[in-house]
Amino acid sequence: MKIKTIIVYIGYGAVFLISLYLFVILSMPDEQIATYINERLIKQNGINLSYKSAHVSYKMSLVFSEVEIEIPEVNQKLSFERVEGGISLVGYLFGKRPFIIGADGFGGSILVEVGSKKDMIFLSLEVEQIEMLKLDILREKTGLNIKGIMNLTAEIVYDGKESKNNNGRVSLEFKDSEIKSGKVMGFEIPQINTGDIRGEIEIKEGKFKVTNLKSKGKDIELRLSGDGSFQSPPTRSSLNLSLKIKPAQAFIDREEKLKTILFGIGSSLDKEGFYNFSIKGTLSNPSFGIEKK
Repeated sequence: MKIKTIIVYIGYGAVFLISLYLFVILSMPDEQIATYINERLIKQNGINLSYKSAHVSYKMSLVFSEVEIEIPEVNQKLSFERVEGGISLVGYLFGKRPFIIGADGFGGSILVEVGSKKDMIFLSLEVEQIEMLKLDILREKTGLNIKGIMNLTAEIVYDGKESKNNNGRVSLEFKDSEIKSGKVMGFEIPQINTGDIRGEIEIKEGKFKVTNLKSKGKDIELRLSGDGSFQSPPTRSSLNLSLKIKPAQAFIDREEKLKTILFGIGSSLDKEGFYNFSIKGTLSNPSFGIEKK
């Protein structure tokens, strides 16, 4: 067979496949597919998802617009401008994370690659340029209005039944972070520049450890260390963390009320000039306390 003939056959084949692909895309009942997936897959995993519209993209992925996601176990609602979900052929054939979910919201983007086998979940997460001030869940859990840009990467293996099989690593960064206002342990917190915060969390055999998480801002220096359990479900994970805070003298001089607060927690001051606090409880219900030195 001549090369020219082979090329012609390949051309006809390509035209047929492209035509078939376009026919499938254009004839799909988008809303029915979205409803089916939402009812049979998403809600069955304990997630409530509502949206304004949905369509199937040219990549054969399902795109939801103006999305609100509620996870009853966490008791929080998250709103996104756009959520897209589909299947990665490479991940399906050669990896453990065939499903890809991308979302736009909170000023940035989130990319999730996930797969499962029996009770095991394999997760890869990449968060870019999220504006923390827009995260209501962060404000509710900490009592603080925190400004800054969050970047995060994570690789996690999670076992829904056996916590000892939970492993992974999380790297996070908060750029230009600043506490705008808030209240902790009954104290009103003034505006504080905390600078760039960076650190890592290592998860091994159902336990996690915080390493090198610190910052040095214009107003205070922060250090967070400690460990805990990474349970199944994650909301039951226990916390055993130590937070060290060292205010700059210029910041103390600027905030008159701060002098009274520091006097009240003077028993937590160590030789390096750090005030020491504990964060205990669970991930869903953390509690803050003073560590005496």
